[in-house]
Amino acid sequence: MNLYVTHRSNLIQRAIARWLTMKRDPRSCPYCGKFNDCHTNVDADTVDGGGPPEDGDCAICIGCGNWSIFDGANLRLPTDVEWQEIQHNQDCMRADRAWRAMDKERSAQQKKEAG
Repeated sequence: MNLYVTHRSNLIQRAIARWLTMKRDPRSCPYCGKFNDCHTNVDADTVDGGGPPEDGDCAICIGCGNWSIFDGANLRLPTDVEWQEIQHNQDCMRADRAWRAMDKERSAQQKKEAG
C-alpha cells in the first residue's frame, strides 16, 4: 500500500507536476467531498515522486485529514483491515501528524484574521 496526499493543484503545483505529482482522474474525498485533482506520493522510500496511485493505495485528504483508498476512478472508505494497516504504517502516521499540525496552524491563522 502506497501513501498519497490528495489535494487541489494550483498554478505552481501544475508547473512542477511532472516532477512531484502524478495526476490521475479527479476524485472527491468520500468524507468531506473536497475535489482533489492531484495525488502526491509521500512514501518515505520514494524519492522520485513514484508512479500514479494504484487500486488499494491509501490517501489522506488535504482538506479534512481523513483516510481513503484508491478504487478504480474513485476514492472509498477503508475497510477494517485497511484501516488497521493505515494505523500501523509509520509513513501514514507521520502524514497524519503533519496534517494535524498544518490544520492547527491553519485554524490559528483563520482566527487571527477573523478577529
